[in-house]
Parts: sequence; C-alpha cells; structure tokens
Amino acid sequence: MVSMLKCPHCCCKDCAKKYFTTQITDHSINDFVCPFCKEPKMKNDDEELDYFSNLDILLRSFLDPPVHDLFQSKLRDHTLMLYAERSLSFLEHECELCTGKYPVTQVRTFVIGERKINLLQAQC
Repeated sequence: MVSMLKCPHCCCKDCAKKYFTTQITDHSINDFVCPFCKEPKMKNDDEELDYFSNLDILLRSFLDPPVHDLFQSKLRDHTLMLYAERSLSFLEHECELCTGKYPVTQVRTFVIGERKINLLQAQC
C-alpha cells in the first residue's frame, strides 16, 4: 500500500504507479496530488518545495526509472522557476546607490520547463 503524503488516503502500488505515471507524463507538476481528495493545497513556496521533496522520495520507490527521471526534471524546472521569481523580487526595493527605483535597462525572456519568465537587468 502507498499512503498519500498530506491526507489519510492510500491505494495499492499498482494504482499509485498508474496514477502518478499518467500525471507525470501528461500534466503539470501542480497536478501531482492525491487522486481522491486533490490534497495538498499548498499555501506557500516553502510548503510546496517540502511536499515535492517528500513526493520524490515516495515516487522513487515504485515508478519506472524513465518516469521518475521525468518527474525530477519537472521538479527541477519548477524549483528553478520559484527561485528565479524570488530573486527578481529585489526590483521592488529601492536602490541604495541612487535612492530611487532600479531602472530596467534590458529584458530577457527565458523558458524554464513549462513556464516563461522575463529576466530584468537593472543598472544604476
């Protein structure tokens, strides 16, 4: 039996393998939740990263290696996106050198996994 991580539900290994294989191959990482109650509903990035780290350990025990590799790839891309979004938050702060907002001098667009981000380059 496989117990879900954030709820009391469980299922047999074969059902869990089929469900998570389909979710991983056909869906976004945000859909990798309990098949019965759709938990967890994560409230913040840290809770999300903790859940996916534990899910990685669980999935390794019953998924085929190529599917688990795809999960890890999606998890890596998702984690990079979260950190990229966090690192861009400095643009909301005032510049210590000129006591004004950071002037944006260049915008670059990157695609990480399934998401697209704009990286803003600022210079005083």
